[in-house]
Amino acid sequence: MSIKFRCTCGKAYKVSEANAGRKMVCKGCKKTLRVPKGTPVPAAPKSEEFEFDDDSARDPRSVTAAPPPLVNVKRKRRRQEETEKPRDPSKGRKTFLIAALALFGLAGIGGVGYVVATSSSAAKAPAEPQMYVQYKSEEGGFSADAPDGWETDGAGGTGGLPPWARFKDGTASISIKADRIGNSMSDMFGASQAPGGLEEMPDELTPIAKLHEFQKERIALNYSDFEEQPGKNIKIPWGEVRIAEFTASEGFGSSVRGYRMTMSSVQWQFNVVAKCPKRKWDQYQPIFDHVLHSIDH
Repeated sequence: MSIKFRCTCGKAYKVSEANAGRKMVCKGCKKTLRVPKGTPVPAAPKSEEFEFDDDSARDPRSVTAAPPPLVNVKRKRRRQEETEKPRDPSKGRKTFLIAALALFGLAGIGGVGYVVATSSSAAKAPAEPQMYVQYKSEEGGFSADAPDGWETDGAGGTGGLPPWARFKDGTASISIKADRIGNSMSDMFGASQAPGGLEEMPDELTPIAKLHEFQKERIALNYSDFEEQPGKNIKIPWGEVRIAEFTASEGFGSSVRGYRMTMSSVQWQFNVVAKCPKRKWDQYQPIFDHVLHSIDH
């Protein structure tokens, strides 16, 4: 005996009555069906439109397996073709170049903006001029304008100790040091001057110029790569002195630039050195000029 029934999609089935109540999967729409518990009917002839499907009903996988999802075959094939299609490497390079140019443009705009902003702020708030306070070495017999805010120190002048003073601002400094050897050399150079007086002598032959050249070798020992421009005699409140600009290296190869000035008095001969990092010369040169030109007895 057999049971006949149809799926909602129209597919017809005929199974044995032993399968009544069991589940099966429709071959047409893949939907899970349950065999009805109907009245068994005699076996139909082979020409009957119903087909026998006992195996589908007895297959345990067909009872628990859910119907597979619907898939658009054409769409899936098209996506697969797009994935397998080789990419054009030039497109990646173009995208990278466009992104790099965009970032470079933004950086350039930011840099210009920073420069403009910095220039504007500098124009609105100019640096205050350097102020000075008088430094006087009572025992050393000299005075000078010390930059206000700089570290100032000095001693000597008694007990046979040569007087000295130092003004320091970080990596920039101005030192004034007395030297007895230089003073004796100054006396010797002065005694050997021409009878006609200093007015008849070229600057290079004056006692202060000879003393300045004598001290050059001694001071150069404190540096490496010491190079000095030709000196010149100038007048300051102290009197006639000789000054020259120099460049050198010190420490671990730091480049410095500065002035070396030679002064002489009855008791002492002074070596003055004003120096700073080479890159900061424009910042400190006006301060050096002021201090050196302010030295007096």
